[in-house]
Amino acid sequence: MNNHPTALDLSRALNLRHSRQSLPSGRSVAVLADDHGERVEVRALNGTLELTIELTPTGARLHLDAVDIALRASGTLSAECDRFDLRARSEARLSSAATTVESTEGDLTLRAHDDVRAAGERVLLNCDRDDEVPGWMGEALGARLPPR
Repeated sequence: MNNHPTALDLSRALNLRHSRQSLPSGRSVAVLADDHGERVEVRALNGTLELTIELTPTGARLHLDAVDIALRASGTLSAECDRFDLRARSEARLSSAATTVESTEGDLTLRAHDDVRAAGERVLLNCDRDDEVPGWMGEALGARLPPR
């Protein structure tokens, strides 16, 4: 049994009398069921396709072509997929209070055209235990690590 809404169901839910409806912004919304399947399309005033929701036998597919996209969540923003491919034409940044990158199976590769920089209070490699000050440093110099 297919639990996905049909184009007719969407048309009724959106109160569309026709398959195409104009919006105040000049955009148009179309609910289509044809040889290409069932889909909802939002087009710009110039006819450019901005948003498509395709209803396929395996589930919904979303295609968005936007100037900017902003996502905000007061809780968790979660994404789960078989493959995640992110490409930025000029720059990519990840910023947080604490960040973990983990490859649960296989390699983790860092590759750069130029230098790879790691800057931190301490840069630790191959460390899977807590940091310790060598005994002689603690005794002779009173050395200790800052609290975490």
